[in-house]
Amino acid sequence: MPPPLSFPPDGQPIHFLEAIRAAEARNVVLPDVYYGQLQGVARQKAFSIAGIASYDQLKAVLDDLNKAQANGQTFKQWKRNQSVKDLKLPMYRLDNLFRTNIQGQYMAGRWEQIIRTQDARPYLMYDAINDSRTRPAHKALDGFIRPVNDPIWRRISPLNGYRCRCGLISLTEAQAKARSVDGKGLNKAYDTETMQPDKGWEYSPQDRLDGINKAVADRQGGGVLSSALNQRLAQDMKIVDLDGFAAVQAKMADIAKQRPEWFPLGFNGIHAVGNAELFAGFDRQMGLFYLSVADELVSGFSPAKELQGALNKIAISEPLTFNNEYAVECLWHEMVHGITGIAPDRYPINGEPIAEGVVQWLARHSYPALMEALGGKAAHYNAVIKGGLAYPQVTSNLIALLDKAALDHGQLSNEILKEAGDWKVFLSAVLAEKMAIKPKDINALLNYAERLSGHDFAAKLTVKLTNARRSKDAP
Repeated sequence: MPPPLSFPPDGQPIHFLEAIRAAEARNVVLPDVYYGQLQGVARQKAFSIAGIASYDQLKAVLDDLNKAQANGQTFKQWKRNQSVKDLKLPMYRLDNLFRTNIQGQYMAGRWEQIIRTQDARPYLMYDAINDSRTRPAHKALDGFIRPVNDPIWRRISPLNGYRCRCGLISLTEAQAKARSVDGKGLNKAYDTETMQPDKGWEYSPQDRLDGINKAVADRQGGGVLSSALNQRLAQDMKIVDLDGFAAVQAKMADIAKQRPEWFPLGFNGIHAVGNAELFAGFDRQMGLFYLSVADELVSGFSPAKELQGALNKIAISEPLTFNNEYAVECLWHEMVHGITGIAPDRYPINGEPIAEGVVQWLARHSYPALMEALGGKAAHYNAVIKGGLAYPQVTSNLIALLDKAALDHGQLSNEILKEAGDWKVFLSAVLAEKMAIKPKDINALLNYAERLSGHDFAAKLTVKLTNARRSKDAP
């Protein structure tokens, strides 16, 4: 019988080996590393406290937390330790420190149990406390059921924020089906808008990254961390050793230091990968970027090789080809995902979701900033805007919609970059006002844009505009 899943009340020990082992596996890192490159990726393997820069002091606090884990100490008992008193932190921060760390170690240990028993109990159910302190996004996840091996758990597995009290309940197949009636359980849809972990917590305690201990112990930040993640990333993305790509990696690492605002989720490296199903990608949890060496999607266009070629030509002041320049746009596209927080509307991506179209449109209009940082100029800017290779259908339809509204693309793209959190609401409001169409009709057009051909979308747009005019002219 597994241990209780919610945070234990004061005075109740958490005596199970996996949680204690998870606690003892953590190492101290200094704040400038932990709250930079390592945060999120290594929270389960690293320990730090913002504003505390003494290694010895951090180690003493961690040791006392581990003792509290093993001995079932309450918060009141733990805060009496001299190491905790020496922190001189307000009570709310100490409470946060204690509960977040103890519960995080508890969930890390819980995942070891889940994996060990998944043959008999192959499903998991998200379990929120559902009281007045439960965050709305966490409450929205309550009762959500998926198989243990579903990738969604890598994003939403508790903890999902500081002092999060949510847990997971493992279920047999019969139990999972019994809890999946009336849109519940397995039938409960995942809503990317309302069922999100707190920012920076989109990872899972089950993610035991090979080599991360070395990165934490060395406390060297991005370079070591990138190396440590190679094995994990190679399993999914087929990292390839592209001769000369080290120059791209070094240049992007330098840009990340100079322009940290372009990497709000961190920069832990860029890799060339042998994935024929994409141009480029961005791992939000690990702060890693990758470009494909393959040229199957568009014959003759290998993003990784073209970007490498772009840097080589910039170094000798040689003009870039369209493909060279579009490879820069491909990388910037992935950076825009991180800058704006705009994620695809659904996973996996089937077709051309409007969110990807908006990011592609934004990237086409703003990539000259990255080009300049690389030391070059955007000589093919207009061609990239009108003839970009990624998400051509939805982006073309979006451009047609904005052109019909007579909007300034450059000005609007800058505004949306600033309003990215509510990009759809913002864009719908702008278009509705400019075109005298109801917001619900604009939303319908945005949905049409992602699945209709240019001809069919133009027809839908004409119908919407005609109906709007008739409604306006009606007595």
